[in-house]
Amino acid sequence: MSWISLSDTDRAYYVETGTGTPLVFVSGWGGDASNWVDDMAFFGRHFRCIAVDHPGIAGQPLPESTFSTQDMADRIVQALRALKIERAHILGHSMGGAVAQYIAIRHPDIVERLVLCGTFARLDNRSARVIASCGELMQNCDEDAAMRMIYWLIFGAQFYETHLDTIDTLFSMRKDNPIPHGVFVYQTETCLSHDSREHLGKIQSPTLITHGTADILMSPSLGEAVANMIPDATLFSLDNAGHSHLWEYSTTWRKRVMAFLLGEA
Repeated sequence: MSWISLSDTDRAYYVETGTGTPLVFVSGWGGDASNWVDDMAFFGRHFRCIAVDHPGIAGQPLPESTFSTQDMADRIVQALRALKIERAHILGHSMGGAVAQYIAIRHPDIVERLVLCGTFARLDNRSARVIASCGELMQNCDEDAAMRMIYWLIFGAQFYETHLDTIDTLFSMRKDNPIPHGVFVYQTETCLSHDSREHLGKIQSPTLITHGTADILMSPSLGEAVANMIPDATLFSLDNAGHSHLWEYSTTWRKRVMAFLLGEA
């Protein structure tokens, strides 16, 4: 992990591997750069892979006030500019996909191709209640129980039945390297306040939306709505996959995304 100065008082932590056209990974609610290690190893064969951690992660200070998806987008672009990156592919998952939307909306000059995974233009009532409740659980209840509930929400039923040991290993790894409670607190509000519906039509970069058909955290209809609002966007659905479809069916997902980024599909 390295850090890059954004100003006299702020710096961003990031990880990087590979060479070629930059591919920037944007983490979701409560996620960090470690989530992308295997993906960066795979895509790093063709791209310069970079993941910039959000505030509050890896010892970075928490935001002093509300920190929106627009703020997150601007901060990531600020880090890319500091790294002398003028053009990049942008890939975001969940809240990270919401942030990626605003990178493309507010900074179209930097976005080559855009990949949005399990994301939303605005949370529906059910997703908003779930995110708010999980945020409260993380703050006020047993942390292990709260994290187990979150892991139940982000993986599909089929994956749970066939890969329980994998899920337990991921849970143990996160327990050993916990995300600060304050991150969940501010990012809960970040998710609840995101509404890009009036702006998605401005996105001109080629866009791929991926979503699991069995996503119980973000309904597939949310991904479909994003695809319908972005000009000429392509929707790729993974059957029986949950919110973490990109990791549940990593081989299929990576193959489709790689083809898109290389301009082959």
